[in-house]
Amino acid sequence: SDVCSSDLGLDICFACAGGSLHGGPIVTSDAAAWRATIDLNLVGTFLTIKHAAAAMTGGGSIIAMSSIAGHTTHRWMSAYCASKAAIEMLVKCAADELGERGIRVNAVQPGIVDTELVGFITAGGEVLDSYYENMPIARVGTVDDIASVVAFLAGPESTWITGQMF
Repeated sequence: SDVCSSDLGLDICFACAGGSLHGGPIVTSDAAAWRATIDLNLVGTFLTIKHAAAAMTGGGSIIAMSSIAGHTTHRWMSAYCASKAAIEMLVKCAADELGERGIRVNAVQPGIVDTELVGFITAGGEVLDSYYENMPIARVGTVDDIASVVAFLAGPESTWITGQMF
């Protein structure tokens, strides 16, 4: 816990690690693999928020990575969806608790973004076509799209925004 401590404190934290260590039908799910995804996404975000907030001495901004899977089902991805939905409630609770210290807590809920983790989808095919059919702007997001939202939430333009999902 001395990792985050400094005389300068911490101003911005982006809790963006995550993924899915489980996939498949609920009825055949292995509890350990399901739990591992919850630990990776939800517990990892909780610990990041906990330690970042402790290091924020003069207010700050914490941004968590959620997903559209936090409020839209994705077949065979129950652990991932549940963990992302829980992150969104964690963000709201943290915003409520930390607001009196001037710490803002928000989340980003991207759809499909072209990264190494989902390259098998963004390369094309039926799954990507299905996404396009259900998207108002039919294109895959980029890491720059996410970075722009995170920069906004970390910056002075959003000093009165907390507990929100983008």
